[in-house]
Amino acid sequence: MSSRLRKLVLGTDKSYHQVAEEMGINKSVLLRTANGKGMPNSRQLIPICKYFGVSADYLLGLEERSEHADK
Repeated sequence: MSSRLRKLVLGTDKSYHQVAEEMGINKSVLLRTANGKGMPNSRQLIPICKYFGVSADYLLGLEERSEHADK
């Protein structure tokens, strides 16, 4: 999950702080997840998926492709 999330955030050309703020989640959640030091709970995972337009299965590594990655 961490590498996919990092790739998505880097693709925005925004800081982790900006992305987290736009999602409405705490920056530390986003950073811990992107660094492989934690996992978001379901309340935090939903805004991440919606923001990037990807499924939870994609972020969790259960799917190889996502709508976002194919664009």
